[in-house]
Amino acid sequence: MDVAYFTTNLLDLFTYYTPITNESVWWFEAQNNGTKNHAIQSICQSERTTAETKLSLFQILEFTFTLPNESLTDIEECLRAYGMTFTATNNSWDLFSFDPFTPGAKKWFTNAIDDNSMMLEKSTNRVCQLYDTVNEINTVLRYLSSDRISSTSCGESVAFRTDPSSPTSVKWFRDQLPEDQIHAIVRLCSREFGTEYLDMVFKNLTESTTNQTTQSVMQMCIKMRDRSISSIFVEYQDSELLALPVVLWFTVQPVSVQLTTIEYLYSGVVFYDATVIYTTQRLWTFFSTCIKHMKSMDIQTGMLELEIRFWEQGYASMPQLNDDYLETINLIWFESQNTTVRLSAVDFICNHPNVNSSVAFNVFRSFWSNAEVMDHSVKLAMAQCPKLWDTQGITLRQLYVFYGGLCFDAVLVVAFVIVWFRFESKNKIGKQLNNRFAIVLGINILSLICCNIVCAFLWRELYVNFNDSRSIAYALLFLIAAIWDLSFLLMSWLRSNSIIQQVWPNSYAAIQAAFMASPFILFFPFITSMVELNTGIGPTPTWGAQGFSGTFMFLLDLILLVTFGKFVMILKQDMNRETAASFVQFQIISRFGAVANSVCLLISINAILRPFVTRFWNWSSWNVDALTWSVVGSVLLRNVVSAIMLGMKWRLYVFHEQRRRQSAKDAVI
Repeated sequence: MDVAYFTTNLLDLFTYYTPITNESVWWFEAQNNGTKNHAIQSICQSERTTAETKLSLFQILEFTFTLPNESLTDIEECLRAYGMTFTATNNSWDLFSFDPFTPGAKKWFTNAIDDNSMMLEKSTNRVCQLYDTVNEINTVLRYLSSDRISSTSCGESVAFRTDPSSPTSVKWFRDQLPEDQIHAIVRLCSREFGTEYLDMVFKNLTESTTNQTTQSVMQMCIKMRDRSISSIFVEYQDSELLALPVVLWFTVQPVSVQLTTIEYLYSGVVFYDATVIYTTQRLWTFFSTCIKHMKSMDIQTGMLELEIRFWEQGYASMPQLNDDYLETINLIWFESQNTTVRLSAVDFICNHPNVNSSVAFNVFRSFWSNAEVMDHSVKLAMAQCPKLWDTQGITLRQLYVFYGGLCFDAVLVVAFVIVWFRFESKNKIGKQLNNRFAIVLGINILSLICCNIVCAFLWRELYVNFNDSRSIAYALLFLIAAIWDLSFLLMSWLRSNSIIQQVWPNSYAAIQAAFMASPFILFFPFITSMVELNTGIGPTPTWGAQGFSGTFMFLLDLILLVTFGKFVMILKQDMNRETAASFVQFQIISRFGAVANSVCLLISINAILRPFVTRFWNWSSWNVDALTWSVVGSVLLRNVVSAIMLGMKWRLYVFHEQRRRQSAKDAVI
């Protein structure tokens, strides 16, 4: 065994136990300080290991051995050259809670009981908490004390952990102080007992204590211990992260779940469920609180602290953004930096030749998630990035489409007012007020105006202000679309119900029932969008509901289109002098109705296909373009349909005016 072999194989020796591991451990322990420092320098100078691997190796050495101060200084200087920091173990108790059979743990334990006799009882009690049998406890104590301690009297506490429902355990629990009772409950909660069994045990133990805090911890344990990681961090977000239920939940989880939680929070995986990105400082505060709580309960934390240090050192060593720019790791890193570093990151994205405009746009969208607490200079730097104009150019043109739609709607309003009052001047007021078609047409045009306004607002929020948080405007868009669809169906029914009755006499009742059921189906996407906003679920149900309502509209449009075509053929076959006027009127209705329903078929197909494009919040370039143009196209087609229906109203007015004049002329003759 020599320094070269030891340093080359250190990671394998200490990560995967082999027969030579013990020999390597005790070889290093037997070396003088000069040889230990030489081994540390060899690790530092090795070109085959990354900075992160060097950090892991140094942490292994520090947890296994009691390193001299000179060695610790060399480690700190080595890692500093890689932009990393090294923090030695502050609490030596971690040495033997991490692995009691190490030279470092033995040396600390021996020195502790030699220097302070009060430490003997305290250290022995801590060892008692680590193992489930008296034999295991005695074996560890004999090793740590070099056979000075060969047995312990912690059998009752061990019995409580293994069989808490026995009369002996209940009596032992009753005799403990409230603080010790709470510690015993938390440790019991962390064990692999079923929750139903623990609930029964706690109900029995409740009768043994009158302390309300102890009883509260029992109830909290039963409520929290089986919760999943995502459910915890969805319910307890931001300011509630340090709440006692969360800390207790983390404390009682198996080590594997605790390690996964650390990984999920530091990597940002929880972000997809909880929608909150935490800074590394915030995560350090949370996990430090949990570790402190666990240590107060005499629960091992060594592996957890290694994992936390790994992530902290990883972020500390990130001089700039990770190459996979859309990773949530980059978002956590960015959120954790000051304004100067953020400006540097924005400049890096804007000027890096390998970052295209689509990636830059999506990265800045993710950075903008906490725009309210971001310095204005950082926002301005993002907005002025030249790469954004390639991507924003498309969405800005779409924004101008909505502005143009508002101008077109203004023309429709003027035309509608002209038709309304010119028609009113030729008819009795009472008849005009009862003209349901005109009233519904007015509602249709007003909903179209609202649709363009809401779309313009959403586009500015999503693509100009980078604010992709779902607001009430998101649900309002579905409400307005439902109102427009319903008003169109009502206009179609008012103009065509007699035609439908003639063309489909046997199916008229079924078609009428479908029209009557339309409000429930058309407003379904709006209802799901409100549920989505209030519960935080993904948008998939809303898009699915829109696809369902789009299919319903498609079928009704298809029925109306076929109805108008068949009715024109019937009129041509039966037309005579007496029915000529009626033929022209129904021909106008059928032709305009056929064109309007043809356009509506395109709107329905668009709504059916939209859920298959992507989820609304997936911002890859192709999906964004396809989805945004889908929405823009739907709004444009609605403008066309409203114009067609107004045109039908105008054409019928002209037809009736011509008939009135012709009748007056015939009466004079």
